Amino acid sequence: MNLPSLRFLLDAFVRAFVRFPLSLLSAASAVISLWILISENGNNDQWARLALVGVMGISLNIALNAFSEASHLNIKIRWSLQGASLIALGALWYWFPDLNAPDIEYRGMPQYAAALLLFHLLSAVVPFVGRGSIRDFWVFNRTLLTNIISGAIFSAVLFIGLCLALLSVNELFDLHLDPRIYARLFVFVVGMFNTVYFLFHFPENYNSGETETGYHTILVNLCRYILVPVVVLYFVILYAYSFKIVINQELPRGWVSSLILGFSVAGIFTYLLNYYLNKDQSTALTRLFHQWFWPVLLPMTVLLFIAVNRRTSDYGFTEARFLVAHLGVWLSVSCLYFIISKKDDIRFIPGSLVIFGLLWIPGAGLFSDYSQKSRLLHALQTSGRMENGMIRPALTPVDSTTLGQLRGAVEYFAERGNLKILDPVLPMPADSITQGGGAGRFLKWLGSPEQEAFRSDIVNFYLGGGPPSVDVRGYSHLTFVNLEEPYDACSDTSALHNCFTLNQSKDFILWKKPVNGTHTIVDSFSIAPLMNQWNSLYRQYDKDEIELENRRVTLKGSQKQIGVLVTNAMLAKGDSLVLDSGQLYLMFNNN
Repeated sequence: MNLPSLRFLLDAFVRAFVRFPLSLLSAASAVISLWILISENGNNDQWARLALVGVMGISLNIALNAFSEASHLNIKIRWSLQGASLIALGALWYWFPDLNAPDIEYRGMPQYAAALLLFHLLSAVVPFVGRGSIRDFWVFNRTLLTNIISGAIFSAVLFIGLCLALLSVNELFDLHLDPRIYARLFVFVVGMFNTVYFLFHFPENYNSGETETGYHTILVNLCRYILVPVVVLYFVILYAYSFKIVINQELPRGWVSSLILGFSVAGIFTYLLNYYLNKDQSTALTRLFHQWFWPVLLPMTVLLFIAVNRRTSDYGFTEARFLVAHLGVWLSVSCLYFIISKKDDIRFIPGSLVIFGLLWIPGAGLFSDYSQKSRLLHALQTSGRMENGMIRPALTPVDSTTLGQLRGAVEYFAERGNLKILDPVLPMPADSITQGGGAGRFLKWLGSPEQEAFRSDIVNFYLGGGPPSVDVRGYSHLTFVNLEEPYDACSDTSALHNCFTLNQSKDFILWKKPVNGTHTIVDSFSIAPLMNQWNSLYRQYDKDEIELENRRVTLKGSQKQIGVLVTNAMLAKGDSLVLDSGQLYLMFNNN
């Protein structure tokens, strides 16, 4: 496999730009935005939003172009669609959720990922809405898959080759290149080279002819000897587990739903690849797989719903559980369609998934909020904490089941910064109850003091007074660190690939940097100054919830020093307090 020549790349860029101008402009905006973010260590919300919108613009405009070409729309309508997409992307950038909002990881980014997936699916299906044959659809998407794989391989080879060249020049000529040049190069190769390559090879003919299937030997062997046997093995495992449930008369474990969804994705992908292989170059196993895949999958959806019901009956719906249940409904509908229908139109798969995805994006948050609020109000009603439709505090303790329901629902809303959803049934605004203390303070207001931390052996230190003012004088970098369980290795959690974590005994903060692909300790900092402060405050106030001052503490290591501002810390009681977990702002100099 040879890398494309420079002349080919220039020609490919021109041809791709003429055919997909807004897709390439979106790619360029994403690349430039990411370069700026790399220079600023990711600390720019506007450029981050522009990068996300740019990535979405690539797939959106590909879908619009494919629809226009396949439908033979005139040039005015084509440009009208492109203009409408540009306006929509601009509006999305303006109204994009705050990337620092508490609910961004639960709603904002999952909704963005779902929308991005839907636009990719639209690119695969819109050219064949109301036109074309199933064979046209299959050949078109086989070509897209081939282009994606070959583009990824070329991009990887190009990136590795250029990285080695830069490394050689840097070491031989002592250029002291900024290490961030490799991140910028990766963004350019993936964002521009790979995009241009894919668009240049995007099919121009949406009519394959009635005889073309084009199974390559590699694809034939992949289906026959790897994909189909592996999916069959999944069938055997899941059905064996189902028999175990029946024999032992037990409910399925919650994680089995993830296994079923993973199996379904692999199975559907294999079914699509095997669709014409079954007719043209079939074996007994591939024929059986094509015939029985959907009937065998349908009972697994029942097992999935049982597993989901077990989780939701205990903890209520969240966005993730709603997604699992939603996909379960889609799988059930798909199974029934392919079992009942005599046509077996595989365009139903991406088309129906687009519809279900459009329903999930707004529905997940609304349904989850309704579920958690209903559970909370029911728990409050049964525990005597509702009067005339309003929540009132009570001093009587509640049983462990009710406490778990209260805790789960309150934490759900607190994590999403949405406790104000309870304002209509509160005697005062939720913000005035929590005063920055989150779920713990709200639960303390509802009942006994020990319910605020849920464990009588835990002391909670928190930073009150709203958003903190962080003193960064003397330091070049600031990051937010979540100190939980100690890890031997960790992923990048801060600027410039630095990582901060606890040691095994939880008395030192370890500073790690990547060396030869592995995070290596470069310094360590005793947290004794923090522990002394916390023990002193606990002896002074003797409470399970203590407010901290907005004050930076300096921790010194053998070579460097760091500044920390603790926002929340959970400490276990004993002869002296022991750190259990903590969240803090950490300042450091990266030199």
